[in-house]
Amino acid sequence: MLRIWTPDFQTLKSEVSTGNEITHCDVNYDSSQICVLSASNGTISVLDMDNSSYNVVMRTHKDNVTDLAYSQMTGKLITVSDDYSVKVWHAETMEQVNEFISENDKPIRVVA
Repeated sequence: MLRIWTPDFQTLKSEVSTGNEITHCDVNYDSSQICVLSASNGTISVLDMDNSSYNVVMRTHKDNVTDLAYSQMTGKLITVSDDYSVKVWHAETMEQVNEFISENDKPIRVVA
């Protein structure tokens, strides 16, 4: 849960449920946007106070990346991690396209 207070802590301006533990926040110069890093799910998000929006800008693995592959044909990068997941990224923008999680079998290798 992220709570935004006035500088004197007298008034709660906003409250956002991220669904995950927040490990770091940083406010930009004009104080309208707050960068939120959540280590428990590996995301970086931006809370825009002016637009009342909360957008995930990057998703990462929660543990070490153990293998990766790049497909020239599709322009996708595939990563495998000790967090039991395989993630597919758009190589040019690095936006996450897909995520596959295996609860019992840790993926160890990926071929594109």
